[in-house]
Amino acid sequence: MRELHPFLQGFRDEHVVILKTLRQLYTDQDWSAFFKFCRSEVLDVHEKREELFLFSAIALKAEIKAGGPFCMLYYGLHLQNPPLLAAAATCDEPVIDPRINQSRIRKPFYEAGSPVCIPVEDHLALEQILNRAERESEPSKLTSFAAAYMRIVQSHFEKEDSCLLPMSQSILTEAELNAWSEKSDAWKASLVK
Repeated sequence: MRELHPFLQGFRDEHVVILKTLRQLYTDQDWSAFFKFCRSEVLDVHEKREELFLFSAIALKAEIKAGGPFCMLYYGLHLQNPPLLAAAATCDEPVIDPRINQSRIRKPFYEAGSPVCIPVEDHLALEQILNRAERESEPSKLTSFAAAYMRIVQSHFEKEDSCLLPMSQSILTEAELNAWSEKSDAWKASLVK
């Protein structure tokens, strides 16, 4: 397969940086900094950019349902151990119903029954853990929340790197990739203002 388009490679590169930072913060057991980074960089920037630009680009494409061997493997794993169940158990809270109260961005994914709902559910699980951790002060519970967050985010990035990004490369044209890249770059630039 050819090299990933810079738009897609940018997500893969962000995964490396995010995981490196999270691993260091986890090792340091600096839970305040760990969860602050999860909120400011992972949720508010990386995941939002994925949903606004990458998921929106592919969600309604017919080819997305074709998947491939890695995608089928990850789909099976997703069904066996849904991240939403893991997050709910970790947080001792009810399982989030992803179809209720969806953002304007996510709603079309669920209405269409798009496979991008799988990584969206990872995002929701990570957000549930993050929201619960931000209301906690007990160090042992924060450690548990951070460990669960790490398991889900690592699995999530692995699924995207080996399935979602290569599949996106194969179903989006060069012109589409360039157009979505420009939109994404403009959005990122607006964050620094």
